[in-house]
Amino acid sequence: MRKTSDGLVKHTSIMVMSTIIANISLLFFHAYMSRALSPASFGILVTFLAICFIVGLPVASIQTVVAKYVSNFKVNNQWEKIGYLFRDSLKKISLYGGLGLGLFILASAKIGSFLQIEARRPVIILGVVLFLSLFLPIVRGALQGLQKFGHLGTNVLFEGISRLLLGVLLVYLGLGVNGAVGGIGLGYLLVVLVAFIPLGSLLKREKSIEGGINSSEIYAYFWPVSLAFLCFVLLANMDIIFVKHFFNPAEAGYYSVLSVVGRGFLTLALAVSMVMFPKVSELEIQRKEPASILKKSLVIGVLLCSIGILACFFFPRFIIVTVFGSKYLSISSLLRVFGIAISPLVMVHVLINYNLARHRNGFLYVLVFGVVVYMIMLSLFHRSLGQVVLVLGGVGCLVLAVNVALVFFPLGRTGRERRCGELGY
Repeated sequence: MRKTSDGLVKHTSIMVMSTIIANISLLFFHAYMSRALSPASFGILVTFLAICFIVGLPVASIQTVVAKYVSNFKVNNQWEKIGYLFRDSLKKISLYGGLGLGLFILASAKIGSFLQIEARRPVIILGVVLFLSLFLPIVRGALQGLQKFGHLGTNVLFEGISRLLLGVLLVYLGLGVNGAVGGIGLGYLLVVLVAFIPLGSLLKREKSIEGGINSSEIYAYFWPVSLAFLCFVLLANMDIIFVKHFFNPAEAGYYSVLSVVGRGFLTLALAVSMVMFPKVSELEIQRKEPASILKKSLVIGVLLCSIGILACFFFPRFIIVTVFGSKYLSISSLLRVFGIAISPLVMVHVLINYNLARHRNGFLYVLVFGVVVYMIMLSLFHRSLGQVVLVLGGVGCLVLAVNVALVFFPLGRTGRERRCGELGY
């Protein structure tokens, strides 16, 4: 237990720093493209990036499932099963992803028409980018489950840097928006290939697997994971959709600044959760109480959010002018409180991963209830952008409070078991 706990801070630091550098690279990518591309082309690129982000969060469920079972097999030294799971996952994603890519290409003209993009080529390139992105959760899930956080952090960092360098190079060579989108796709390809360096041994085929792999169990685990991440995606992004619907284009554009800042907070949650998840899963397999890991993860999350909250509160004008430009300064007052509003969701993401690592599904009712309440509240209270931010923070606090209660004061356990869980035994 002590060894697992001691590595938590170190590994989280690696992932947080890698994530921060990757996000800085993305900001430079945005800054260059906004100047090098025409407004119309830059609009296409931003739309494509939003699509990649929307697709990417639910696909993260694949990474969680792979990490969970790789971690389980690792505890029991079942390396042949890890190799089989890794190879089988790559095969299936190639098959289903290739099928999806084919359908995407066939529908590219209609997709382009819906997005008001006349040329088919950038839409087809987007399809290839989405296809390549499907391999990322498999290789990263394997690295996460094996707790190779040095390689995982390098992988995240390399994605941001390669996307920036390749995108800038291709746009500089005159390929325009096709080059910008193509740079993202080439970045994904390179990242996946680089991940094979530490995972190369898993590609070796074993003659037989003792006991086999229970595929039905893995598929059964996939559905609660998918539902959990779908609910989280809605909690994290529904405000953007409602603002786009209820407010005029200018106000929606101002709110987009807050959404970008919000993504920065949520990437901190991903960094903390990626480290915590396999450690909790490992202790669960060993029948050890992992509550101390959760507590340390929550403390780290609170500290990271506190830094972000203080930055947003004291330097909103500096952040807006430096990253987005002075024309968005009117949103600076809301940025002061937005960090506080989005922070509960960071903690919720940590608790989601904790429950999934322990095969506990009761929290799903809380998430679904939270999504329904969120939709109702946003429908009723949207007189101003400030009201939307208050609804975001209020619902986030509600979902967080109920999830904390379920974890630390669960129903159906004896007082002694509850106390042991609280003390981390």
